[in-house]
Amino acid sequence: MNEWGVSMTTGNDFETRGSPNLMKGIVVEKPHKYSLQKLLIPVLESGEALVKVNYVSFCGSDIGTIEGTMQDVTYPVVPGHEWSGTVVETNPASDNFIGKSIVADLQYPCGKCKYCVQGKGYLCRDLKEQGFNIDGAFAEYTKVSLEKIRILPPNIDLREACLIEPLCVALNAAKRVAIGKEDSVVIFGAGAIGLLILQIAKLLKAQAITLLDLVEERLQVGKILGATNVVNINKVDPVQYIKSLKKSPSVLVDASGSANVLKQALSIIEPGGRIGIVGNAASECTSLRPSTIMTKAIEIFGVLSPYGYWKEAINLIANGKINTNLLITHVFSLAEFERAFTIFSQRKDGAIRVLINTEMEVTP
Repeated sequence: MNEWGVSMTTGNDFETRGSPNLMKGIVVEKPHKYSLQKLLIPVLESGEALVKVNYVSFCGSDIGTIEGTMQDVTYPVVPGHEWSGTVVETNPASDNFIGKSIVADLQYPCGKCKYCVQGKGYLCRDLKEQGFNIDGAFAEYTKVSLEKIRILPPNIDLREACLIEPLCVALNAAKRVAIGKEDSVVIFGAGAIGLLILQIAKLLKAQAITLLDLVEERLQVGKILGATNVVNINKVDPVQYIKSLKKSPSVLVDASGSANVLKQALSIIEPGGRIGIVGNAASECTSLRPSTIMTKAIEIFGVLSPYGYWKEAINLIANGKINTNLLITHVFSLAEFERAFTIFSQRKDGAIRVLINTEMEVTP
């Protein structure tokens, strides 16, 4: 039992090299119980690719999947949706994919409902998502639809490619709230999403960017990445601090996943301002005064999924516009999943993005 009350069991022998149909993978059997298991390597149906997973990253939603607070999870499931890998087989066989370094869209909407017809597949009521209700990438192999594959240019390495999916989410957030050069931006949460939104806001030439978080190491990374102000909300009241600034924020993005941030946001956003909610507070609730939204004519945007920003995210990283190295703080082997999960979930050792390298036997 780890410090979060989550149990992990392992077998004594995970040698699979002599078993061509077996692989190692993490299975969340039910909330608060996961294990490293021998699994069958996925069998391909027509239109699918088998991918050797190289790196897979922890996201806050993986904590929710393991702890049972994430919505629409089907157990048992192999978690993991922020990953990179190499195509080893396709059905039908295709030289266009074999050996290519890739990432892939995690979402599989039905394609027929009114949301899908409107181009909003992320709202599909029958949406399937890798790592939540279909098996994900905390394993040596995963399978994906050929249509979901995004081939990487040669100057993006597989390690940093794990940041492409969260960068898509960050781009979605920045576009939803329409960050521009006239804006003063406040970002609650200095995890990977918040720090990626910070970098996008810099590229969009926002006037000022204030970053707030509980973890000092994360704030220092934000300072290096160009935040105008960094605020440790363990030491400073965030509302009073923002109200002390010369210019009220015209844009506020919640990347913290704390429900109380919305209440704080309404009190500090300028009239006519825009609020983006990208952090997932699960079932957590807060109280607020709806009349504030009306009297200040505030726009509130829910930000869901990577949407259609894969090409743009890949280009930003390929062109060196986004710093990924500062966000990847830890890399562990698959056998060290429990240790990696503890460090990420408890934000230990300045953790931002914690990766699993499936080819590594043990951390050097």
